[in-house]
Amino acid sequence: MPDLSNKQFIFIIGAPRSGTTWLHFALASHPEVLSTDAELTVFNMYVKPIVSNFEREGKYIEQGKWRAGLPHLWKREKLDNQVKSFITNIYSTLPSVPLHKVILDKSPEYSFCVDLIHYYLPEAKFIHIIRDGRDVASSWHKSWYKSGFGNSLFSGACIDWIEYKNAARKAREFGSDKYLEIHYEKLLDDFRSELKHVLNFCNINTLPEIIDSIALKTTGEENMVSIPDKTIKYSERIGGQPLWKTRLSKEEKYIAHKLLAEELMKEGYEISVKWGPSKINTIVEFSRSKIKGFIRRIS
Repeated sequence: MPDLSNKQFIFIIGAPRSGTTWLHFALASHPEVLSTDAELTVFNMYVKPIVSNFEREGKYIEQGKWRAGLPHLWKREKLDNQVKSFITNIYSTLPSVPLHKVILDKSPEYSFCVDLIHYYLPEAKFIHIIRDGRDVASSWHKSWYKSGFGNSLFSGACIDWIEYKNAARKAREFGSDKYLEIHYEKLLDDFRSELKHVLNFCNINTLPEIIDSIALKTTGEENMVSIPDKTIKYSERIGGQPLWKTRLSKEEKYIAHKLLAEELMKEGYEISVKWGPSKINTIVEFSRSKIKGFIRRIS
């Protein structure tokens, strides 16, 4: 089994349709980075359910609610050792070579697993890519009808963006040496400069010829991955007006304004709440239950 102790783990996180696949493709093209083409879903589909069930059963046993469960046999330390071995076995199956300094994995769902990843891989680094929530919600909503995944409600897609973004940002608590935040729009408009910034964070080679090679593979009309709407040219995405202005209906702009205005201001995508077709000047504070009620009314 290959020794992974000298490898740097990097995890790309962020909301779906924020550029996670594009960034993953770009970094995986670096000669010092080891990855797969597909999302491995190691933590969200495998580690998280095992740990969650163990913790739940252990709590119920302590409370005397039931007597069944693995905690009857194992202490938490035993479980942790098994999980660590499981994680190592998975990433060890990648075709590692000495030149690979970084093991890269990505999944938007890892945004909800940052504490778990940090627990088992405390030296892991996280790259959080953020995109304008209106573009994310539009793309995520359209994906439901095109690919069968996404959110069937535009309002639900708006809420998804907030939840993924805020969950991913929890990784900031691990320190600036383990968390980097970049914006999709900056990566799109100045790819080479932003990529160099990311590579520096990963502590891997930033030679101009490497950056140029990656740019040739991962940008441009034919090479940029996961473009949901091929009718929008790559050239139109660079330096043009935000896509949401032409892609969203008046109703969707209204919904986005009601649900996203404050979050967009927080992320620097708007400077005030005075945007959208209705020029609403105040935003209603929604609790989660009230948001769900609002969605039912407008859907």
